[in-house]
Amino acid sequence: MNLVIRGHPRERMRERKVTEADIENALSNFHTSMEDHPQDSIVYIGPGCDGRDLKVVLLRPGLQVPNSRLIVKTVAWR
Repeated sequence: MNLVIRGHPRERMRERKVTEADIENALSNFHTSMEDHPQDSIVYIGPGCDGRDLKVVLLRPGLQVPNSRLIVKTVAWR
């Protein structure tokens, strides 16, 4: 996965003890996705490596374009 994680999302990852592997697992196995039009983002919810649900917010186009860069805006456990 071509993840781009800088600044704010890196800070949230540290605070919330989220790894890149958690993000990749959640995005590979998401069960819910929704558009956030005001923020020009797509929200994905899927399991982290330990099975807990992780919310991953990506800038558009998100996973809609195969092999594109996935720019992470933020992450949070659900």
